Amino acid sequence: MKNKNLLWLGVAIVAVVAFMAISAGRSDDTQNNANSDGNNTTVTKMSVGHINLANDLPAFVAEEKGYFKDENLDVTLKKLDSSKLATDALYAGDIDASAGSSTVPLLGAESTQPNKAKVYALGYTGNSEKTTLGAFVVKDDSPFGTVNDLVGEKIAVFPGGTAKILLTRYMQAQNVDTADIEWVEQLPNLWAASLQSGAVDAVYAYEPQLTIFKQDKANPVRVMGYGALEFEIDPLYLGGATISTDFINKNREAAKSYIRAYYKGIDFIKNNEKEAREILAKYTGVQPVVTAAMNLYPDAKLNDINRAKFQQLADILFQDKNISAQVDTSKMYVDAALTR
Repeated sequence: MKNKNLLWLGVAIVAVVAFMAISAGRSDDTQNNANSDGNNTTVTKMSVGHINLANDLPAFVAEEKGYFKDENLDVTLKKLDSSKLATDALYAGDIDASAGSSTVPLLGAESTQPNKAKVYALGYTGNSEKTTLGAFVVKDDSPFGTVNDLVGEKIAVFPGGTAKILLTRYMQAQNVDTADIEWVEQLPNLWAASLQSGAVDAVYAYEPQLTIFKQDKANPVRVMGYGALEFEIDPLYLGGATISTDFINKNREAAKSYIRAYYKGIDFIKNNEKEAREILAKYTGVQPVVTAAMNLYPDAKLNDINRAKFQQLADILFQDKNISAQVDTSKMYVDAALTR
């Protein structure tokens, strides 16, 4: 009898161990938690890439205000050093979504690996001083009076192809020979030192660094070429809020929840700009005096995007052989049902 009991005990232990192994083998993307009413809710984990710029603000707001948590999402914000790296991570499946990285590498990836990511919002800039993404910055005592004087000089730009591609078109339109211009890719935290030391002759500075340059009274600068990126397309949809197609297919309701939370972030920025600027300072480490003065870039939700303007950007990139194939941007948007 004792041996029989031991046998049944052994069977029970094996069954428990097997159950635990099966449970442990579930996807790490979801977990069940009990809410305040004692009912189980499914929490979905997500990794969301960002490049630590104002383009990413809706994601920062959604995290700060608890919008992701309200939608039963456990979001990890992952900082990447360029839009190209963010796009590569998204297409490789290393992140589930990207907040506001540039649409230029996105369109490049789409031309070779179509349908791996979907657009749910686009951030945009314009060609005026108050709406542009950036401008050329030179030292106040430099000999450069206009953009045309930068022929053959070293110009620092944000890493990746976006600035180089669009600025080359702009300068060629001003009859500038761009063949001898040296584009120096640098992270923004290096721009001021490079300019002051003479390592570069000019910087095409994105916000918030553009405002940092202007506020630095100890090292005066001159700013020119506002709207250079946007001279052909206004609005220019450079901030691509995207989500992995694979994530949508596996977690459709979670994808819908994520977009809903992101849209809440967009709405909050419109209605609470002062607090949104404070959140930007907190998440990027930029001084509040800078975020209070810099340009912010609005985001268009799916139904508000001027789709012809986004297609125009794709067409220009293809015409200049910056992407390998024509991209039909109408196929890049999420199913509208996910935004409702």
